[in-house]
Amino acid sequence: MDALARLVPEWKEGIRMRLYLFELEKLIRKPFYLTAAAGSFLFTAIGWRVYAEQADFHAGEAQAVMLLLMELHGLLAAMLIIIFSAPVFAGEYSLKMEELLQTAANGMEKTACGKAAAVLTLSLSILGILLGSDYLFIRCVWGKEIWRTGMMRPAAEELDTVLAVSCGRAFTASFFLGICAVILLAGAVYCLSAFSHTPFQSAAGAGIGYFVCQLLYNWGIRAGFLPAAYLFSFSPVVLARFQLFRKPWEEKWFGGFYLWLVPVITIVLCYIFFLSGRRRFLRKPG
Repeated sequence: MDALARLVPEWKEGIRMRLYLFELEKLIRKPFYLTAAAGSFLFTAIGWRVYAEQADFHAGEAQAVMLLLMELHGLLAAMLIIIFSAPVFAGEYSLKMEELLQTAANGMEKTACGKAAAVLTLSLSILGILLGSDYLFIRCVWGKEIWRTGMMRPAAEELDTVLAVSCGRAFTASFFLGICAVILLAGAVYCLSAFSHTPFQSAAGAGIGYFVCQLLYNWGIRAGFLPAAYLFSFSPVVLARFQLFRKPWEEKWFGGFYLWLVPVITIVLCYIFFLSGRRRFLRKPG
């Protein structure tokens, strides 16, 4: 009996891992999603070729290219996360037999946790692949010396920034903020999917909310309404597109406490999003 008792936790962990892998496979196995990912990487390869052919190996240009690529890939990662994660609960709501049997076998609570883990894993993987490829591209074309240099022309002109940090520090901060952005976005899409009855409703709601935050952020800056600008500077669209390098916030991000508020806000909001989505899923949809 003691040996059997010791095996029970391992068996339960095996069920959780199998459920997690099952949910992760559901998110990535559809041809449309793979086509969207392939299109993003093709677009990236074209951009790399254009930048590499025009490179004059000037440190300032390398920094501008790096930050512009990271901004583009922050946007592409967000769009792929919305597309991939929007149907996370659609199988149960559309009464697909495979999903219903899996949920019945493992319970709704474990299924909801497995879906959350799958969404987070997929989101972080997308961002890591895109930004990691940017790092390798910049390193291969311009070399490792640029990571120790500060923002110079044409980076300052092209990005409209007076940021005085090194290129390596800017990349590290961007990667850190990108992780927070995709986690926050994954939680929001997870919650929207739980409250939506079709993948289209979830994707449309996430996409509209994503760009509305960008509009409100821009409006806060242009209208001089600082509360709106401060509030929406923590939204996934601003973090994922790495707009902290642009005026008027660059010195505040690195000189103040803004950078350290991001993980705190991300953890709190994600907890609310995932808890809300889980509670909604545990109730039978009407």
